[in-house]
Amino acid sequence: MSRGKRLARPALAVLCLFAVLAAFLSFSTPVLASGHGSETTMEKAEHAEEPEHGSFTSAKLWNLLYRALNFLALAILLTLVLRKPLAQFLSDRRRNIAETLDDLERKKVEAAERFKQIEAKLNALEGERDKIMGEYMAEGEEEKRKIIAHANQMAERIKQQAEMSISQEIKKAKDELTREIAEMSAAMAEDMIRKNINDKDQQRLVEEYLEKVVQH
Repeated sequence: MSRGKRLARPALAVLCLFAVLAAFLSFSTPVLASGHGSETTMEKAEHAEEPEHGSFTSAKLWNLLYRALNFLALAILLTLVLRKPLAQFLSDRRRNIAETLDDLERKKVEAAERFKQIEAKLNALEGERDKIMGEYMAEGEEEKRKIIAHANQMAERIKQQAEMSISQEIKKAKDELTREIAEMSAAMAEDMIRKNINDKDQQRLVEEYLEKVVQH
């Protein structure tokens, strides 16, 4: 049932109520007027027979009974007319409230599920962030290790080159010193020989050398 039909039923019931009230008022007004006129006539007759006092007369009793019957009839009529529309209205209202509560509960569950999904995504992003940070840190440590290893290799190579250069310089200096010592020794020996040998010794040495050459 659509919402327009649910709203039309209470409106129709209200219109029926106003129609019943209008019919009742139009019907009861002449009766009340006639009753009031007869009551006046009866009161006049009673006043003529009895002295005036505030007793509860039969006309007043009939008037009260008439009003009570009218009210009871109106209540029964309204109950018969409005019972089904009112029951339907209350049923529709309860159903609408139940549907609204169900919808709110469903939205609450959906919101909770959505919150869990967002929380899971945030946790996943946080884990991914930690993973990326760990990878970057590992890469940084690896790069640092490579740089240190390369620096150590360069330092070792420079050290070896320096040691080689020093060794070469020392060997060169030793060779130069040996050559100079040999030259100085030869010069000193030659000088000593020249100082200590005479012409006779020189002739003897020449003859010994010639004999060795001839023998060979």
